[in-house]
Amino acid sequence: MDRKTFLKTGFFTSLASAILPRLCAETEQKFSSQKLPKDVSFCQRVFKVNTPSKLRIQIPEKFKKDVLQNPQGFKLVCLSSDRYAMSAKKRLYIDFPLWRRSEKIDKMNYENALVDFEIEEDRLLIDVNFANEDLYVMELFKKDSMKKPIFKEHVFAVKEDLFDMRPFKGDMHMHSIFSDGKNTPEEMGHKCLQLGMDFQALSDHNKYEGSQHLMEAFKDLNTSLKILNAEEVHVSAVHVHSIGSDRSITNWVNENKETFSKSVEKILSTLPKNLDSVDARDIAETEAAFDLIRSFGGIAQFNHPYWYRGDECMHVSKTVREEVFNRKNFDSIEVVNSLVNPSATDLILSHVMELLLKGADYSIISDSDAHSITQIGGAYTIVFAKSKDFKDLKASILDKKNVAVDNRPEHHPEIFGNRRYVFYADFLIKNYYPSLTKLKLDESEILALMLPLLKEKDSEKFTTLNKELAEKSDIVKKYSDSFFG
Repeated sequence: MDRKTFLKTGFFTSLASAILPRLCAETEQKFSSQKLPKDVSFCQRVFKVNTPSKLRIQIPEKFKKDVLQNPQGFKLVCLSSDRYAMSAKKRLYIDFPLWRRSEKIDKMNYENALVDFEIEEDRLLIDVNFANEDLYVMELFKKDSMKKPIFKEHVFAVKEDLFDMRPFKGDMHMHSIFSDGKNTPEEMGHKCLQLGMDFQALSDHNKYEGSQHLMEAFKDLNTSLKILNAEEVHVSAVHVHSIGSDRSITNWVNENKETFSKSVEKILSTLPKNLDSVDARDIAETEAAFDLIRSFGGIAQFNHPYWYRGDECMHVSKTVREEVFNRKNFDSIEVVNSLVNPSATDLILSHVMELLLKGADYSIISDSDAHSITQIGGAYTIVFAKSKDFKDLKASILDKKNVAVDNRPEHHPEIFGNRRYVFYADFLIKNYYPSLTKLKLDESEILALMLPLLKEKDSEKFTTLNKELAEKSDIVKKYSDSFFG
C-alpha cells in the first residue's frame, strides 16, 4: 500500500456537495444581535449519536421559491456514508457494478431513507437522531424525480467521547531569527493565525528563548492563537524536538554537563556492545535528551527521521534510527515535514507500519519546519482535545487522538493517523476549517496593526485595537461553539 492510500481517507469524495447551503442550529438566534459575517454560517454541523436534535438547513436561493410555495412537492433523504438510513435499520443499495445488478437493487429505494421536514421561515427544520458515528448527507429531491437531488448538505455524528472534544489545528516546528529563520517570532505567530491555526510553537535550533519571546509578546493580546514553548535540541545527530517543556533543554545540558554525561554513560551501558561507537553515543545522547524533555513536562519527539541532508545522505544512520525506535523512549514521530524531501514521508510511514506490527505505537505529528512565513501551512497537526491548553493537547497527543496532515499543494491534503480520526478530520477540513480560517484571517488583520505597538501596550491605540481583536476572537469562538452544537 502506498502513502496515498495508507491511513488516508478519500472515501466520500463522491458525496461532495454540488451546493453548500447553510446549516443552522438553534444557537443562531443567540448570536443574532452580534455583528457576524453574513457569508459564514454559524450553524451546527456535528451531532452526538443517539441524541435527539434539531437540524436547520438554509434553502439555497435558487430553489427557495419553489420549496417554500410547495414543500409537499419535495422529499428529503438522509443517508450515511455506507448508504444506511439515519436509524441504521435500513440500507440502500447502489446499482454498481453492472454485473451485480438485479431487478431488486437496480434502482435505489430512497423511500427507506426519507425523513420528515417542516418549513421554518426560509429553512428546512428536521428532527434528527443519528444511530451511528458516521458522515451523513441530507439530499432534497423533487417528489416526481428521485434521480438527482437538487441540493445536498453534509453533517457528522460522533460518539460522546469525541463529541466532548474539539479539533485544534497547529504547527509545532518552525524557526525564527532566534536561530536560522528569516522572520521574527511575532511575524511567524501572525502568519499562523492568518492561516487558521489554533496553536503554534516556535522551535528554534538550541534556542528555547524564541518561543518564550513570542509567548511574552502575545500574552496580553486577545487572540484565539495559543502559543506553546518549544525547542529543537542538538545534543546528538538526531534532531530532538522538545514541545511544551518548562525550560530549555540546551541550557540545562550546558549548565549540567557532568550530570548529563552521567546519564549518557548509564544509557550507553544498556546498549548492544557490537554497535559502532559513534552510533552508540548518538543513541545515548538522544535518549538522555528525551528523558529530560519528559521530566520537564514536555513531549519528546523524533523530528524528520528520514531527512536527506543535501539530498545525498541521511542525517542519522540506519542503526541509530532502528535502535531509537525500538527502545520506545520517546512520545511522537514527525511523519510529515513539508520542508524536507517528500520521500522522507514515504519512508517514515512505512517504518511506522513496521513498528505497529512489532507493538510500538507512537503518536504521529505533521509540521512545516518553516524557516520563513512563506513556508508555513505546508503541514499541520489536528489534535482532538478538551481545550488548546498544553496539558490537554499533550494528553490527547500521548493518547494518539490526533492526525497528521500533509498540506503541500501536490497532496490535496493527505491525512494520516487512526482511521476514526482521519475520517472525521476529512469532514472538518472540507466543512469546518474554510470558514474558521476566514474568521481568523479577519482577526489577523487587527493583529497586524498591533505588532508595531507591542512595546506600547499602555497606549490608547493599542488598547482600542486589542478590544477589536477580542471581538474578532469572540466571533471565532462563537463559530466553533455553534458548529459543534
